[in-house]
Amino acid sequence: MLAAGFAILGTGSERVLIRGIGPGLVQFGVAGALAAPRITVFDSNNAPIATNAGWDGSVTLSAAFTQVGAFSLVQGSADCALMLTL
Repeated sequence: MLAAGFAILGTGSERVLIRGIGPGLVQFGVAGALAAPRITVFDSNNAPIATNAGWDGSVTLSAAFTQVGAFSLVQGSADCALMLTL
């Protein structure tokens, strides 16, 4: 298990793209990548506010990948991604 964190401070909101890549790393020669990553985002009270497991090919997320220069994911793969306004 890998746990990563970040904090968004201030009174405004920020749009974030969060990706959990496992099988998609194989094309880059990464050995031992997670077979089925899962993303869960928690609020400051440790309550889950979003989760994702498995890539559904969302057009909105695909456009975001292109916008930020991230590589695309194979539709139906076990990789995961979320775009949230926090």
